[in-house]
Amino acid sequence: LLTAFTIPFVFVAELLAVATLFALPVTVSIPVLLVTIAFIEEVAKSVHLYAGFERGVFARTDRVALAVGLASGVGFFLAEKATAVVQAVGLTELYVGRAAFGSVAGMEGLSPVALVALLFAPLLLHGFATTVAAVGASRNRTYYALTLTLATLLHAAYNFGVVSLHG
Repeated sequence: LLTAFTIPFVFVAELLAVATLFALPVTVSIPVLLVTIAFIEEVAKSVHLYAGFERGVFARTDRVALAVGLASGVGFFLAEKATAVVQAVGLTELYVGRAAFGSVAGMEGLSPVALVALLFAPLLLHGFATTVAAVGASRNRTYYALTLTLATLLHAAYNFGVVSLHG
C-alpha cells in the first residue's frame, strides 16, 4: 500500500526528468531518461523496505525480504496500471513522453497474446527487481545500495528492450 501511494511522486519525478531532458538530443535524452526512470521507480519501490529493515519492523530474513519485495512490486504494478491516465493528457504524443510512458501508448493493433504479455511483463519486472533490492535491504546499507543498482540496471535493460521493440 505504501508503494502504491508513491505513484504520484514517481510520476512527478518522471515528468521532471522528461522536462529536464527534453532539450537534449534524442540520442542522449532517451538512454538517460530510461535509466533515470528505472532508478526513480526502484527507489520508490524499495526505500521504505530498507527503512523497515533498519527500524526492525521487518525481520532480516530472506523469506521476509522476498515477501515484502514481491508485495511492493505488485503494489507498484497495480497502482501504475490504475493511474495510467498519462495517455489521456496527451503526454505520449511527445517522443520523450513515449519513451517514459510507452507502456500505455501505441497498444492498438497488437494481438491479444502480445497485449497480455505487455500487461504482465511489468508485473514480473517490478516483482523481481524489487525483490532483488529488498534482499539487499534486509542485509545492510551497502548491500541495499548494490542491489538497488542491480535492480535499476535490470529495470533499465527492460526499458531499453520495450522502447526498442515498441518504438
